[in-house]
Formats: sequence, structure tokens, C-alpha cells
Amino acid sequence: MLIVLAALAVVAAPAGAKLSNRAYFRLDVKAFQNVEWSAKETIQSCSKSIVSVESQGDGSVIARDHNAPWAVAQRSGGRATLLVHNEGPAFAAEGDVSRHGTVNATYIRPPDDPKQCSQPIPHDSDCGTILLPGGALMYTSYLMPASWTYPGPKPKVPMLTLSGPYVQEWGGMPFKFCPGANGDDTLAGSWYDPNAAPMGAPLPLSKLFGKAKHFSVSYSDVRTVQTGHARGAVLSDDHPVTTTIHWTVKFTRIKPQLGAPEL
Repeated sequence: MLIVLAALAVVAAPAGAKLSNRAYFRLDVKAFQNVEWSAKETIQSCSKSIVSVESQGDGSVIARDHNAPWAVAQRSGGRATLLVHNEGPAFAAEGDVSRHGTVNATYIRPPDDPKQCSQPIPHDSDCGTILLPGGALMYTSYLMPASWTYPGPKPKVPMLTLSGPYVQEWGGMPFKFCPGANGDDTLAGSWYDPNAAPMGAPLPLSKLFGKAKHFSVSYSDVRTVQTGHARGAVLSDDHPVTTTIHWTVKFTRIKPQLGAPEL
């Protein structure tokens, strides 16, 4: 599969800057995420019983580019693009995801009639590590201040973003019988904030179209989200999810490309 990186921007070059109009790069993408969670719930259950449930676990993502992509950056007037193989925003990824978790439940108040309480169906745990299969994708884009529509302060320079990995065949559930945090198999999937700004790191045009043979763009964040909600049968719920993310895209300037990069 081709590895693809896309970005489109409108920005004026700094006054007095002498930048090239085209540049080619070898891209090396590496991403890591770790999610740690715990939960303490009190639940109204069958036959007037009350159950205390304590659980905890962690999950991780280790992902990188597949097949060493090359990219071309071009400027035309006030516009700049960054495209891998001149295609769209997705690129093939390899790596693995893992999850481990435990759940323990005890009665605070036993049921008035135990016969009214059905027993859970036993199943084998599928906790562990799963390799990303062929077809796994990640996405990156080049966002400009002029087109920034997300909450929070507008960046002063263009931003490089990264998301994924996404595996269509998993349907968002790589693990079926292992307790975990929803979305822990994709970067920032456990933030649970659809309006959050993308994970962006500054990449000014002066660096993209400069002379440096090598440079890297990196992003790091640690965020804790309280996901507990006491309502209905859930009498109390404390459920923090802490996500640690770090990714780096390394750019290596190379010769103009027609096929595979010539380093």
C-alpha cells in the first residue's frame, strides 16, 4: 500500500524570506499511546440487590509508517501543499495494540431472591497484544491558521497533525472480551471530546521549505478524563481515564522523486 500524507494551506511567506517552491522528503512516523483507567461503581441490580464493581486496566498503541513514504511539498503563490505520492490523507501503518484489564464484583446488599438474578455467560478473555493487520491506516494533515475552526486559541504557524491507526475489519472493537477504555486502540480515542482540537505540532513554512537536511515534528500530551456518570441503576461511579501520547514525524530531504526515494 502507498503511504499517504496530505495537507493544503493558504499562508503568505514571511517578509524577506527566500524559500524554495518545492521540496521532497522521506517521512518516518512513530507514535505511542498508553491508557490507564480504573473504575469504582455501585449498581442497583436484580431483586433489590446492590453490587460494588471495582475494575482497572491499561491499553497501548505502538504504530509507525509502513513502506517508508516519500512526500513532496510545493508552494504556489500563497498556497502550500504537502503530499505523499501526490495522493490523499491516509497512509499505511504497522505496529500493535494491547489491552489488559480485570473486574471484581461483590454484593453490598444480596438479592432478596437469588433465582431472579441470571448468571453471566462465561467466556475466554482475549486480553493481550494484537498486530495491526494489512490495511491499517493512519492520517496526517497540515492545518493552517487561516483555516483553523477548532476551539481554543488559533495557532500562529501551520500545524502538522496525526491520527489513527484505524482498522476497518475491527469495527472499533479489536478486543471483544477484555475490559478496557473505549477508543484506547486509536490516538486520542479515549479523550471522548468530539470538539477537541486535533493533535497538532508546529511546522512553519520556513522549516518545510528551508535547507535543513533533517528535522522532526513532535507532539506530546498527558490528559485525564473523568468518565464516571451516576444515573439510573448506577448509584455512584468514579472512572478516570488517563491517556499519554507521543508521536514524531521525521523529515529527511531527498532528491526529486518519480518512484521510490533515492536517499
